[in-house]
Amino acid sequence: MRETKVFAVAIIVTLTLALGQEMAHGQQISRTAAIQEAATRLSAGFESGTRIAVVSMQADAVRMSDYLINEMIAAFVAMQGRYGFSVVDRAQLELTARELDFSMSGEVDDATQQLVGRRVGAQFIVTGAFESLGGFFRLRVQVIEVETAVIRDAYTASVQNDDVIAYLRGIAPLPRPGFASPAFTTHNRFTGGQRWETFGLNLLLGGFGSLLVMGDMTGAAVQMIPWIVGFPLFFAGLIIGDIPAITIAGGVLWAGQNVYNVIRSATFGRRTRTAFAAAPEAWNIVITPGKNGIEQVSLSRIIRF
Repeated sequence: MRETKVFAVAIIVTLTLALGQEMAHGQQISRTAAIQEAATRLSAGFESGTRIAVVSMQADAVRMSDYLINEMIAAFVAMQGRYGFSVVDRAQLELTARELDFSMSGEVDDATQQLVGRRVGAQFIVTGAFESLGGFFRLRVQVIEVETAVIRDAYTASVQNDDVIAYLRGIAPLPRPGFASPAFTTHNRFTGGQRWETFGLNLLLGGFGSLLVMGDMTGAAVQMIPWIVGFPLFFAGLIIGDIPAITIAGGVLWAGQNVYNVIRSATFGRRTRTAFAAAPEAWNIVITPGKNGIEQVSLSRIIRF
């Protein structure tokens, strides 16, 4: 009996510590905060008079890559007055890219990146990658010295998923021109498999699945609190055996967490059907991201003659 109690207590302690570690590693920030933080940290390493170029940002969609390149250039431009470096304009980079027959949005080998840097007169090039890790994303940005190919500095961040990222990755495409159709379907964020995975992980470690798979900070926090308290109390009451109030209290908290788990895993990320009319193909749609999502949508048209 004593061995059983010790084993049960060890399991509780191990699971609680594992959950704490996942919380520590699962800190996520918004895409705008990640881009700004990357530019701020990396800019501090540039000397006055240095010329830099944001050469490429790899992602699983060209539109996502273009967005990251433009936003990263804008973030570095905002910092150049403070540190005295200069940023190569994207138009100049694209001209050089066409001459060398490569895409800034695609996968570029190191030698080509260095060649681009030399062509535009940059001492340092900035490259990066944006990868999906289930319910969130990993942004990696690095600074490479053109002449030596040495990585001078790097930045990494875990980025929260949001509607702008979903749109840029093509998960929430704009409707065809002239039609009023839904901007998001009711299942656009997560698949059935991801929801079952979230439910299972939450069942094992309260809130773990919501945090890791869906990037759902609210759902994770709501489940972690009753799980951290209720789970140990329930089993402590069973182990002690003569304090039923502890077992009941822990069981109620634990059961409440599991009920919430079922509801949250099944419903989080679903969108109501919102209709809107898209602009004609001749127009370009520019989305300006804000702190809490899409801040502004504007239209532009280029007439070539």
